[in-house]
Amino acid sequence: MQSFDRMFKGMIFDLDGTLVSSSLDFKALKQAVGCPLDQDILAFVGQLPKAHATAAARQS
Repeated sequence: MQSFDRMFKGMIFDLDGTLVSSSLDFKALKQAVGCPLDQDILAFVGQLPKAHATAAARQS
């Protein structure tokens, strides 16, 4: 098995949609996990108890 640093030479973050477009429905994703619409979904999921987050992820 290769180590992580040998598998990747770089990583690109396209946060403004310049390189690719995404049709993710963040409103629906937030509703699915119970995240308030005015909160960041990653921060919300990150603060959930692990058991709750794992169960919710398996149901989605």
